[in-house]
Amino acid sequence: MERHLAAYPSPHEATWDSGEYAAGYAAAAERFAGAEHLTHYDRRVRTSDAVEAVAYRPEYATYGGPEAIDAVEGHFCDSSRIALALLDGGIEPGRRRGFAAAALMLALAAWEPDPTRLARALEASRERWDPHDRPSNDRERAALTAQLLRCHRIAAGAEIPGARDPLGAWWRSIDTLRLRALDLQAAGRFHPETAVSSFQPPGVTRARGDVLILLLRCVHLLCNRLGLPGEQETHLRHLVGTTYRELEHR
Repeated sequence: MERHLAAYPSPHEATWDSGEYAAGYAAAAERFAGAEHLTHYDRRVRTSDAVEAVAYRPEYATYGGPEAIDAVEGHFCDSSRIALALLDGGIEPGRRRGFAAAALMLALAAWEPDPTRLARALEASRERWDPHDRPSNDRERAALTAQLLRCHRIAAGAEIPGARDPLGAWWRSIDTLRLRALDLQAAGRFHPETAVSSFQPPGVTRARGDVLILLLRCVHLLCNRLGLPGEQETHLRHLVGTTYRELEHR
């Protein structure tokens, strides 16, 4: 890291600790902390080209306890390997978004394998994930529908992805995590803090909702690994939700 920073220093005019940048950072930090439901976060502005060792603090409350953290961290390692392999292969931005959409579909299919029931559940929560209509073209809708149906075939065991298919690696990892969470839940050892999701149907049980949110957190962090900005991730949720909705009404 030190060698990289020395080789690629920031431009001299980028003094992040100056008043203008500090104010901008403060506003951005507050916005992102709010999105993560954080009441306490680090407000310091570091100097340019600085490196700071920060101790790792497992998020037991977020993920449900020590055993759940162990399972989640195992998945995170898988997720990082998948993302690195995709990026190392020079995957273009459009295909990154496509993979993220498929990963979201697989996470949802892991939670509810029946696409019709899932479509109805997402329709019930539509006001949260679809605040306004953003039309997609016919070709995009057809591709998304085909991908959605494939993801549910994978989830049902009707289709086995090839050994080198990164989507298959994601499915095996996210479903392993789901099964472990269910085991811990049954044993009374999975207790994440209360959270909400735009895809969480109204009236879903706390136990079912906890597992859904765990899986969706993993999709969000995969999007981070793939370098997708927040607005693209929001649009992906809209596209996936709309695809399920159209499946229900066709």
